[in-house]
Amino acid sequence: MKFDPSKELTIVVYLDIVNGNPNGDPGTGMPRVNPYTGHGFLTDGCEKRKLRNYFLHEGRPIFAMCESAINDTIREEYAKIGVKSTPKDADKANLAKILANKYVDLKFFGHVLATGDLPANNLRGALFVGEGESIHPVIVRTIDISRCYATNDKEKTGKKLNQALGSKSVIDYGMYKFVLKYSSHTGMANGVTSEDLELLVESLQWCWSIDRSANRDLRFQKMVVFSHDPKSVQTQKLEALIEATIAPKPTCTEDVSLVFKSDEVPEGVIALEF
Repeated sequence: MKFDPSKELTIVVYLDIVNGNPNGDPGTGMPRVNPYTGHGFLTDGCEKRKLRNYFLHEGRPIFAMCESAINDTIREEYAKIGVKSTPKDADKANLAKILANKYVDLKFFGHVLATGDLPANNLRGALFVGEGESIHPVIVRTIDISRCYATNDKEKTGKKLNQALGSKSVIDYGMYKFVLKYSSHTGMANGVTSEDLELLVESLQWCWSIDRSANRDLRFQKMVVFSHDPKSVQTQKLEALIEATIAPKPTCTEDVSLVFKSDEVPEGVIALEF
């Protein structure tokens, strides 16, 4: 389907994971869990990085590259339009527009561009990406990791090689939900196209597959994309159209039922289920 960038989009996504860590805390490596509810959660930064990686995988350049220096990128882009010293206000606005046209992640997520000696106007993203949260409490287990070999001759002398070297923490099972909102007003200003929105919807289905590892295997389960006019319907009413039924102690996908009540979609709203 061709998506109209002049329409609002509300996107509800469900993912699950078995025996994995969907979004580890960089300080502890532990899965992120709300201590009050016991529900697991995914940060918006985690979700955006996976989307960015998919954009790049599909041949679209991204601005916020891993291990890159954004000030260098801004300086290089300024050089292309002949600006080598303190930019004027018109230069800042012009460069922000150039960058948004070039990098799809800037169109959607925005960025602070006034960070160096050659600042540009900051960009507001057209896409709100909400934090994901499991729809039930999760159980976190810690697993010891061992090895049965040495890294050099000195290490293996007089040592028991089959020993614990560390640990990893996993969630037994979790079904996660998160919501995205596309703002047509900001999207049109950022130059978002129908093709960009198609890429976004595709990314939300497949970005998890290209990011898999032994300890992180998020699996796409369901997504509903609602296209509607601004101010025509509240997001929470659209979210409620997906009914989740959960077993008392879910351990697998089959323990969670997700049913989209398509017959209750409000008039004037177009809904696509994936």
